Amino acid sequence: RAFDPFFSTYRPGRGLGLSTALGILKGHGAGLWVRTAPGSGTTIRLLFPPAGAPAPEAAAASAPSGTRAILLVDDDEDLQETLAEYLRETLGYTVFQARDGLEAVEVHRRERAVLGLILMDATMPRMSGPDAFRAIREEDPGARAILCSGFSEEAGTKVAREFGFLEFLKKPFPLQVLQEHIARVVG
Repeated sequence: RAFDPFFSTYRPGRGLGLSTALGILKGHGAGLWVRTAPGSGTTIRLLFPPAGAPAPEAAAASAPSGTRAILLVDDDEDLQETLAEYLRETLGYTVFQARDGLEAVEVHRRERAVLGLILMDATMPRMSGPDAFRAIREEDPGARAILCSGFSEEAGTKVAREFGFLEFLKKPFPLQVLQEHIARVVG
């Protein structure tokens, strides 16, 4: 569980350190080895490919061909940066970012031609995710989005349906689950 995003045994932490480190390592074709022994501590080894080894295949090859870019909308700066890095480095997407609903509407207006998907938080300052997506769909009825929130599964699914989101993803979520939701929507 230590590598799951948002898992932390410490209150002040966000639980993104090891998850972020692993994502960065994978982006460089590297890995991580961990060994823990009660009473002895933990050993962590970073495993890099030998110097001069061929670079890993470009990440862009893993992004579904119909989706060129994702608009990521969340007011939590740490979460947004972690997700943006994962989407870019691991899944190969171009990522546009917005910190609230109003900014999301503006970015969508500018980048609409290349956007294949919007990942949007529900509760943000200035304009909520559902209200922002409603405004986006008035201009672009074909816009596709996944609502991400800490709402209960039942409440989140209800809000997602009401506002036209294609999926609801309950926070916190493992990155693999995010990848599966994206594949279902853009696949």
